[in-house]
Amino acid sequence: MINDSKTEFMLTGTKAQLQKTKSSTLTIGESIISPSTEPLRNLGAWFDCNFNLNFNITKTSCVTLPTLGDRAFVAAAPKLWNNLPLDLRCTSDFQVFKRDLKTHLFKKAFSDIML
Repeated sequence: MINDSKTEFMLTGTKAQLQKTKSSTLTIGESIISPSTEPLRNLGAWFDCNFNLNFNITKTSCVTLPTLGDRAFVAAAPKLWNNLPLDLRCTSDFQVFKRDLKTHLFKKAFSDIML
């Protein structure tokens, strides 16, 4: 059975294609469902009938990016790397880099304790 209160559908296509459609409802069993004119959410993404991403970007950027996107490795790693001192980033010897990175992080973590 379809949950009538939660079932939605949307006709998608170009404006010219949408103007050619004649079906205004969808009948499944005894349920008659009208197409949504508002953007719909499916699997976390927002869709409108023209697949315009403006609504999706507006809706998700203020919610998703500060909490999940910024913590993703692909977003966090470059920010962390760019915040390292230039001399540390330019070190060519891996062992020296590890030693200096450890010293830098230690100083950063305990700067308020050290005199």
